[in-house]
Amino acid sequence: MPPSSMMVVSQPAKRCRKCGLTKPVDLFPRNRQSSDGHRARCKPCHADDVRQWTHAKPERLERVRKRVVEWKPQHPEMRHANERRRRRERWRDDPVFRQACRERWLRYRQKNVERRAAAYRKWVRDNPERARARNRRWAARHREKTRAKAKAWRMANPARAQALWRASRSRRRAREQGAAGKTKRAKLQARWDYFGGRCWICGGEADSIDHVIPLARGGSNWPSNLRPACLACNTRKGVQPLAKSSHAPVHPLPHASTKTNGARSSRAE
Repeated sequence: MPPSSMMVVSQPAKRCRKCGLTKPVDLFPRNRQSSDGHRARCKPCHADDVRQWTHAKPERLERVRKRVVEWKPQHPEMRHANERRRRRERWRDDPVFRQACRERWLRYRQKNVERRAAAYRKWVRDNPERARARNRRWAARHREKTRAKAKAWRMANPARAQALWRASRSRRRAREQGAAGKTKRAKLQARWDYFGGRCWICGGEADSIDHVIPLARGGSNWPSNLRPACLACNTRKGVQPLAKSSHAPVHPLPHASTKTNGARSSRAE
């Protein structure tokens, strides 16, 4: 493009009412009541006016300071809002201030790792809905990173991952059937441990959760209606009550009965 046709973008300027010089609008104090958002005098002239007024009327300045001191404790929210507004304006207009804030924040993060982690955990407990929404937004923006992190956690915590999967699957099935009751991972794990991780029907190794009263027949998702079962027994039982199925339940604690019998035989010997 030839130089004659290039557009030159100039910074907005304004003429100071006191010194008469034309300067960029960034050199004029902000004023929300003004039509252009800036005062009529530039920053050096405005600072000079403030100094002259301070020396000319010290008693009035003292009254103003006293009113400000009395006003601050009575209006903490407004005071903090004004401070935040001023910091936002300075952050937007002053690159040196922005860089200083970033460096100070990095130093704070490095020195207060545990304190920041505790504060974040407290915020999550106090704001569960906002925390979940925030996590969903972050996961949507970083899908690959989220999947890799979840996979690494599952590899490092297989037992907890399996318990979470069982709890989420139980909740999903109950939600689809419109069943009552909620079961958290800890309570479901307690039921799993109570039966020793064994199928409550055949006594084999369990790999699924069974609703004793099926959801299709009005069963709930409370922990009292949940028991570990192997996939074969769970599938064969289906939506039929246990009395009508081809299986009869074993002792609720097969592993405990075995230990008891062993202990008794050892004592008899």
